[in-house]
Amino acid sequence: CLLPILFYRKPKYVVTQHIVADIDEKMGRYGYWIKKLLIKFHKIELVAIGKDNQRSIKNVYHIDSHLIINGRCPLKPTEHIENARREISTIKVNEETVLFCNIARFDVQKNHERLVRCFNELIKEGYNIALIIIGAGFDSEEGCILKAKACDRIFFLGEKHNVGDYLILSDCFCLSSDYEGMPITLLEALSCGCVPVGTPVSGFNDIIEDGVNGFVSKDFTDEEFQKALIRAQTDYKHIDKNNLKRDFLQKYSMEICAHNYEIFFKSLFD
Repeated sequence: CLLPILFYRKPKYVVTQHIVADIDEKMGRYGYWIKKLLIKFHKIELVAIGKDNQRSIKNVYHIDSHLIINGRCPLKPTEHIENARREISTIKVNEETVLFCNIARFDVQKNHERLVRCFNELIKEGYNIALIIIGAGFDSEEGCILKAKACDRIFFLGEKHNVGDYLILSDCFCLSSDYEGMPITLLEALSCGCVPVGTPVSGFNDIIEDGVNGFVSKDFTDEEFQKALIRAQTDYKHIDKNNLKRDFLQKYSMEICAHNYEIFFKSLFD
């Protein structure tokens, strides 16, 4: 889009910042410097998708961006939910097993190493929990090494086209990322009433209040992430699933997101 941005000035150009701007700066590739120049000469407008995301834009690019929280269509049960239910019944040790669900491709950003390490430790300590991981990339060499480290209560299910069924049937959604902008999987979990627990990344911090509508680790250490998982395992039933679904519809649905973008686009021409 660089050439039209520079030479076709009739439209207004809007860029949505999907990760914290610190990552742009840290990677320092051409995209970062091009974006910085375009911002300096007022060629583009930046939209932040979360409050931490917006703060990072201020710190890195020294501008006030417009905040529009990401939106998502609610996930609903599919005709395959009974198959998923049968699959999950073979995974849980008993009816008291708390089932955690992670949905993410195998990528350094998602830090599945942390996820597997912490669940291995908690299961070793005797916690009645199980973890399902849904996503692509675990058949790579590094993915296979990770799977070999996982204990027998961590299950890699590969890609699924009915992730909503698994979120509906899980007790908790867990996220172990090192950085995010606004995780779509978090919004999907809320739409299914699946209680979130995760690291304090951008987006997760914006939406989740520890102990109120989910659980957030104090930092990115294994110790604090395990503490958050333990709190979730013992207290997730105290969080009303219907409140999570209602909160999603009122704040994070695609309709709300699209409406906010429409208002913003119109404001550019006022």
